[in-house]
Order: sequence, then structure tokens, then C-alpha cells
Amino acid sequence: MSENYKYFCNKKCEYYPCHKFEGINCVFCYCPIYQYDCGGNFNILENGIKDCSNCELPHKENGYDFVVSFLKKKNKEKQNEEKASESISQENGKGKTREKT
Repeated sequence: MSENYKYFCNKKCEYYPCHKFEGINCVFCYCPIYQYDCGGNFNILENGIKDCSNCELPHKENGYDFVVSFLKKKNKEKQNEEKASESISQENGKGKTREKT
């Protein structure tokens, strides 16, 4: 199966190159892991904005696989947290009877 969907470079974009290297993978023009501490080379500006202009993680050769793997991991963590929260809620509710009004 072809993996062409993993790479796209838009050299006609007015912001190209938006990072400091050629051959950028533009599939993730807006980074889907921006809201996370992803391990990329980013800075937090004085105004609190995350500046990812020095990050290459989603834009390099294996960027697609990195992002998909990262998001799967975060999704699994969230599912585990939700299950733990449900379990705690159920344990706290044991033995209590509900009063009829």
C-alpha cells in the first residue's frame, strides 16, 4: 500500500518555508500536538504563546508516524484516566442507598 498520504510539501504557500529547513512536510501545517508538551524544540514567549518555529518533529521524514503514535498514546492515557475515575466513582457509591423523594 502506498504511503503518499504521509507527505505533502506546499512550496507555493506564502509562508514556505515556515521552518528553517527545506523539504518540510506540510501535512501537519497546524500541528495537532501543539497543546501538549511533545518533546519538540519549542519556546514559550513572554506573552504565554508557544512558539514552535524551531520544531521539526511533525515536519521531518517520519513526522506523520510520530504524530499519529503520539496522539494514540495520549488517547490511551485519557481512556485509562476515565476508567480510573469511573472506578473511583463506583467505589464511592457502594453501600449508599438513594432516598426516595
